[in-house]
Amino acid sequence: RFGRSEPLAKLQEAVSEQPAQRPPGAPPPRGTLDAWGCGLVLARLLAPRESADAAAVGQLGGDLAAEVWKNRAGDLFEGVSGGRDIGFEAFWTVVQQLLLTDRLWAEPGLLKYLRDGTVPGMSLENWRWFLVQIQDEPREAVESAEAELAELSCPDIDRAGRLSLYGLARYLCSPANCILSPKRCAVHCDMRRPLSDYWIAAAHHVHPDPPQAPAKGP
Repeated sequence: RFGRSEPLAKLQEAVSEQPAQRPPGAPPPRGTLDAWGCGLVLARLLAPRESADAAAVGQLGGDLAAEVWKNRAGDLFEGVSGGRDIGFEAFWTVVQQLLLTDRLWAEPGLLKYLRDGTVPGMSLENWRWFLVQIQDEPREAVESAEAELAELSCPDIDRAGRLSLYGLARYLCSPANCILSPKRCAVHCDMRRPLSDYWIAAAHHVHPDPPQAPAKGP
């Protein structure tokens, strides 16, 4: 599974090296996170690629940290001692659910793109078929899939260069992946002509007064 592959090791290393950013006091032990550090790492993981600048991530991290602090870390993360310090295993249990990896892994419609559920990632070929058959993307998006996949790094892709479940979740939740395809929302009417032209064209089917039944003779 994705949760036990190279991206997990990379994420664990990042969590272990995350500096303490908490109110004055003793820093959390190495390999654990306080509420602020937890919010910052979550922000870096969940922020869409389009808005992954430092200011946006910092703001999102602060908001998530406030939520973790307000709701008490012990209520959100299992096995948290003292209610503040969060170990990696507890952190990953929650973040994996936020990243939708388990749900994507169990989605029947994705199985054939994940080698019938044997590989937690999509090769370039499967990714292209996914864009065509599931996403109904235009030809331009399919032709640029290879270049976009090459620009990604771990944990969006795995060691073999496949799009990971984490990368897929970020793509599906990104603002660019709107729920309706823009081409299906296009207006096909040409409204550049005078309004009277359209009224004349439609007037053949408009009755100002309801049709009256012919009057019967005496």
